[in-house]
Amino acid sequence: MAINQPVATVVAVIGEAYARNADGAMRVLKAGDALYEGEVVITRNGGRVELATSDGQLLEVQPNETIAITAELSDTTRPTPQEAAVGDATIDRVIQAINDGGDIDDAIDAPAAGLNGGAGGDGNSFVRLLRITEGVDPLEFEFGTARPGPEFVFDGGTGDDNVSAVETAGVTAVISISGESSVIEGESITYTISVDKAPTSALTVNVVTGHITTDNGDLIPVTTAVTIAAGATSTTFTVSTLDDAYADSGEQFTASIASTSGGGYGSLVLGTSSVTTTILDQVGSDDPPGAEDTATISIAGAASVVEGEVATYTVSVDKAPATALTVNVVTGHITTDNGDLVPVTTAVTIAAGSTSATFNVTTLDDAYADSGETFTASIASTSGGGYENLVVGTSSVTTTILDQVGSDNPPGAEDTATISIAGQASVIEGEVATYTVSVDKAPATALTVNVVTGHITTDNGDLVPVTTAVTIAAGSTSA
Repeated sequence: MAINQPVATVVAVIGEAYARNADGAMRVLKAGDALYEGEVVITRNGGRVELATSDGQLLEVQPNETIAITAELSDTTRPTPQEAAVGDATIDRVIQAINDGGDIDDAIDAPAAGLNGGAGGDGNSFVRLLRITEGVDPLEFEFGTARPGPEFVFDGGTGDDNVSAVETAGVTAVISISGESSVIEGESITYTISVDKAPTSALTVNVVTGHITTDNGDLIPVTTAVTIAAGATSTTFTVSTLDDAYADSGEQFTASIASTSGGGYGSLVLGTSSVTTTILDQVGSDDPPGAEDTATISIAGAASVVEGEVATYTVSVDKAPATALTVNVVTGHITTDNGDLVPVTTAVTIAAGSTSATFNVTTLDDAYADSGETFTASIASTSGGGYENLVVGTSSVTTTILDQVGSDNPPGAEDTATISIAGQASVIEGEVATYTVSVDKAPATALTVNVVTGHITTDNGDLVPVTTAVTIAAGSTSA
């Protein structure tokens, strides 16, 4: 019989199956592989193998079984009657030794005796001697070699639980990542990297966390080198999120396997390559929102302005908005008279990513004494910004209007009001003469004008002299 000849062929493999030779080296089985005399077939983790012997018989190796490949599995490799025959001379010596109470070993040819050890050059084997002791007495004996089932080898009585970890050079393993689908902002999320077959050396996995819909700041981006130790099948790592002032619910990021190194595998393929996680706003114990969840908006500006000049104001927020933030600011009177201030409601926009914006309020240079009069610029409402919680810090600024001085001395026409009197050029004696006192700029308060009627050429008695206090009401121009 040829040495190390193929005894069977692998027809199909389901799951994990290996062949181990006499030297202990293992190979992964696949359909079409030949199995040789002296090899052992091993199935693990539910693996199953179907074999076809060289004479066409089918043999199935069940999950978690071990079967030795011997020549006796196939008619084409099974020992012939001539190979199994026991020499006549040897039989005679053994029978005589038994009858005489002698040592059977002395009657058997030494293994190195060669062809001359038995009658007619017939060698012997231990199996044949077992058949001899059964009392069978033909000239030649054959092996009882046909077996109803496979021979199982238990390797010392214990299961080989480390087959995958011991030999992975030809093994294909699958690596995956898993983790939670959502996380509350400010908390950490744990991910697990796992492999279906334990590596024989440390397996390094590079994992990248990346944004999908999150704004910068919610996620601390990391590239993590995760190591699965030799003989282990998984490890974990964490990603931290920030508890901030922005409304995050529905925003997402991914944790993805980027690359691997080590492990000692024949090949390593990706199973689940990434996990998508949704960031949820902090609720419950954080009601009302804390400082980390709150943005504060304020207004600042000049404490005084010279009449006719522009007062500039700044609206600012302590955390830059995620989207454009619109702030409605209203300017209103406190002690100013109408005309000094042009009232406006201004929509001020702070761009996404910025923290402030400015706007102007224009005052009028007029004829009125303004020093000490004040007005306010106040935050009325806001919209946008993408915040969880937006509160108002400094809500208004009070500005005092000062009269124009210095370069405007003496006062110019815009600072001057003119009062005049007009009346009839003649009157019939005994009748009433009517006069009008007028001013070109309506007074801010009641204007009293003292008018005296006096003689020019009239004789005493023609005119009744009077001193008249004429009042021009505030906002009017004549009386």
